[in-house]
Amino acid sequence: MWAFGGNRRVSWGPAGLDKGHPATASDSDGNLWVVWHAGVAGQRDIYVSTWGPQDDRFAEPIRLTSDAADQANPDIAIGPDDKLYVVWQDNRRGNWDIYLRTLSRGVWSAETRITDSDDGQTAPVIAVDNASGCYVAWEDDADGHSDIYVASSSDGFVSQTAARVTSNTSDQTDPDIAADAWG
Repeated sequence: MWAFGGNRRVSWGPAGLDKGHPATASDSDGNLWVVWHAGVAGQRDIYVSTWGPQDDRFAEPIRLTSDAADQANPDIAIGPDDKLYVVWQDNRRGNWDIYLRTLSRGVWSAETRITDSDDGQTAPVIAVDNASGCYVAWEDDADGHSDIYVASSSDGFVSQTAARVTSNTSDQTDPDIAADAWG
């Protein structure tokens, strides 16, 4: 881990777009990764950048999404093999779903839809354990109020197990998640 010293501007690009909801993670080489959404509400995209220990600023941002619909509220995690995982909420089907992309050995995966319902899934968070098990939690409004769900996968969400964590008739919001070495 290394200290920044003074404040550093992360989202110097893309110029002219509102930016928000940043999340960070660091890999075993000491690189700091940051993800955020940028654009006007209804047309936001997800961006990622990195800053290495020898760099003087963050690298040019990479746009991870390009669909005309709204993509927002990303989160990021890094596995023990330095595989990068990014999740976000996506409105391309006219309702919010959760999507995932990964970066491994310099190659970005295709987008993977984690949720598939006509209800709204929002506020995703992600964690990866030491065995590269991946866990995503989110809010889901299927019952007319927000409940928290979690899904897990060891194959990039080609297959997964999902479960509702809460079931109170009041809203449960703002999930967070962590994974220990044993998942």
